[in-house]
Amino acid sequence: MATLSFSNVDSSATKIAVGDITQRATNGASSIYNHGAINVGDLTGTGASASIGATGAASSVSVGNIKSPIGNVALGDITQTTKNLHSTVTNIGAITLGSLAGTGASASISAVGAASVVSFSNIGAAGHVSR
Repeated sequence: MATLSFSNVDSSATKIAVGDITQRATNGASSIYNHGAINVGDLTGTGASASIGATGAASSVSVGNIKSPIGNVALGDITQTTKNLHSTVTNIGAITLGSLAGTGASASISAVGAASVVSFSNIGAAGHVSR
């Protein structure tokens, strides 16, 4: 797994500047199996999350901002090469929640063979992303 991440919750960031990004991730191992469980009552609050995942190979670049002023975000070229060779990915996960509430709150279960991801999220605040 190759990851570059910036998260900003309830605080200010004036500028994020990153040059070119190159990521390579390869899984050539045997199969991946996850049988996880999360059991909680209420999951509440800004950015509250519960996640169960099984991943063969992943490359990711992410910028996340919740309820905060954020300045300019500038990224260079992003090159990602991600491979899952001859492997199965299985996730038999379970999330049990009383309730889920809050700005940007989430719950997820995933099984991914190979993924190249670039993501930007800006929830409840002004900001600017450029390349």
